[in-house]
Amino acid sequence: MLQATGIHKSHGDLHVLQGVDVQLTAGEIVSIVGPSGAGKTTLLNVLSTLDRADSGSVVVDGTDLSTLRDKALARFRNAHIGFVFQFHQLLPEFNAVENAMLPALVGGRSEKDAEEAAMFRLEELGLAARAKHLPSQLSGGEQQRVAVARALVNNPPLLFADEPSGNLDSANAEALHDLFFELRDRHGLTIALVTHNEGLAERADRQIRLRDGRIES
Repeated sequence: MLQATGIHKSHGDLHVLQGVDVQLTAGEIVSIVGPSGAGKTTLLNVLSTLDRADSGSVVVDGTDLSTLRDKALARFRNAHIGFVFQFHQLLPEFNAVENAMLPALVGGRSEKDAEEAAMFRLEELGLAARAKHLPSQLSGGEQQRVAVARALVNNPPLLFADEPSGNLDSANAEALHDLFFELRDRHGLTIALVTHNEGLAERADRQIRLRDGRIES
């Protein structure tokens, strides 16, 4: 599903990623772990097309992303990749279904189609009754599930998550972790996530451990 080869990325004088190779197989859940400053989030951002590598290649489902200009890359991301942030990043003035339907609207779908797709995801995640609630009216766990619905509204085959449960209490965190595995089993998603949660990391099919910008194991 994804093959990244020779990834280098610097921020100013800091060489964050130093020749990283990563492969993700369709339908697996991979955790990316390591100490703070190891380059985990930078790697996730490069793999998910939120950032470009300085050198190296990322091929997703047969498409070499380095060959795509910015607009084409944005279209590819919208159709093929979902992303869940640590802080849900919901727009406060939009209700749950409006937040969840945004990627579908960006992708050019009609408002009716986008709303139907968003409601399907909210229902799947147990949030149908909360669809018209603003983020301020939702619990932390509910807000993060809305963010998952938004990430999946266009049915992408790839889902990336950066510390998705880092802002949740233990009960909501465990429920979110279970959700990732249920979605993988139900839809065949390929999921890569950065986490400091040892329980979630150990449940993954594989762990990629980074240290000082290189894969340690």
